[in-house]
Amino acid sequence: MIKAIISYILIGIGLSIDAFFSCLAIGCDKRRNVKAVLLTPFIIGIFHIAFPLIAFFLTNALVSLPISAKISAFGSYIAGGIFIVMGLFNILHKDKAVKAFIVSIIDILLLSLSVSIDSIMVGLSLGFSGTYNIFLGASIFGVIAGATSFLSIKTARCYLKGVQNAEIYSGIFFIILGILSLFQII
Repeated sequence: MIKAIISYILIGIGLSIDAFFSCLAIGCDKRRNVKAVLLTPFIIGIFHIAFPLIAFFLTNALVSLPISAKISAFGSYIAGGIFIVMGLFNILHKDKAVKAFIVSIIDILLLSLSVSIDSIMVGLSLGFSGTYNIFLGASIFGVIAGATSFLSIKTARCYLKGVQNAEIYSGIFFIILGILSLFQII
């Protein structure tokens, strides 16, 4: 049981890397957007719980590994595209009146979806391996992803408080994350 918990913690940390960098970009936004600070980590955590559970229980429908590899590549392309668009938006619109890219629930859901897609593959993998406690694993993934996201936003806000052109840094974070997702590095 201890070995499984340690495995779930390590997987949760790996799943949270893209959420960490995305939330650094959110933290670069100089406006005090309480909705983004509180809601984004919560939704990211929920998605990191729900996606592995859904994928775990749907593994019986997938019988061949080539299908799961195609799903993984497609998810990486979607996430990468979303990140690059968000990054370009931040860089190109830094002088406009609307500087915040996380302004609505739709934006928060899209961001959370893009950083949580990789947890679907983890759920599939755990389903194929026959893990015995998916609920514990998914809960650990969600808690780690949510906590990491929140700490990332708060860290960026503390360190970039007086930095000029923080939106450019935010855009660069998203573009790098998008490129890494497109090439399936993260």
